[in-house]
This record gives sequence, C-alpha cells and structure tokens, in this order.
Amino acid sequence: MNYMTKFFTSFSVDPDTKCWEWDALTHRQGYGWLHFQGKYHLAHRVAWFIFWGRMPQPKEAVCHKCDNPKCVNPDHLFVGTQKDNVADCIAKGRARKGHPIGSKNPRAIFTEEQVRNILRDTRKQRDIAREHGCAESTISMIKRGNNWPQLFAEQNT
Repeated sequence: MNYMTKFFTSFSVDPDTKCWEWDALTHRQGYGWLHFQGKYHLAHRVAWFIFWGRMPQPKEAVCHKCDNPKCVNPDHLFVGTQKDNVADCIAKGRARKGHPIGSKNPRAIFTEEQVRNILRDTRKQRDIAREHGCAESTISMIKRGNNWPQLFAEQNT
C-alpha cells in the first residue's frame, strides 16, 4: 500500500472539532506515525507534505492549532520554529507550569508516598528502578529533584 492510500485510510473526522484523528500506528507521545520515503515520520508532518507540497525542514516544527497530537487536518497545522511552538503552548495555557503536580498529574506513575520512599531509599538506583518497574533514569530524576521537586525539597530541608 502506498503512503497516500495509507494516509487517507488512517484517520476519521471528528464532527465537532473537524480534527482528522489518526487511527493507525501512533508514536509513544500520541502523534500519528507513518512509513514514508523509506522510514517512519510523524503523520502530521507527512500531511504537511501532502497538502503543501514540501516536507518540513528538520528544524521546523509542524504545530497544531487544535492542540490534538493525533490530528492530521492540514487546516489545523502550521509550520514554525520550536520557539514558536513553545510560545503557542504558553499562550494557550498548556505550559508545564499550569499542569497539576504530583499524583494529580495524569502522567504520574508514582504516588507521593512512593516518591518519598524512593527519596529515602539508599540502595543503588538500578535496584530501586527494577523494583518499581521503571527506567533507572526516572529514579535518577527523582533523586536529583528534577521530577517531584516539591517532595525533593521536603526531604532535603
């Protein structure tokens, strides 16, 4: 199946938002994923190519006006820099600063009590990560205060 056929059979239209929701393979961050020109690309970048005639440059971001990572509707996309994308995020109130913290954050994989235990744990990070079924880097980020900084500060005062 060629990429055009795959593209046009891999989304459904949301009647309310008019987003073209990608129904096929997705990237771990929720974006559509499509094999194109010999490798996998984000589907919204391929949409830009199909509808606007050029593949975005590697340093160009294809941003979503609709803030829906699965959307491939060309009318909902615009090209800009990463700086433009971040400014758009902040202007729409989606910046990290506005996200719930701790276990109220939908991306949290630990409870506050688990994090407190991790911070007190003196074993090797590798062993802690194995016990919790996560990456060693996740434990490292907690131990350094990059993740869960409020509990890191509480533990180190």
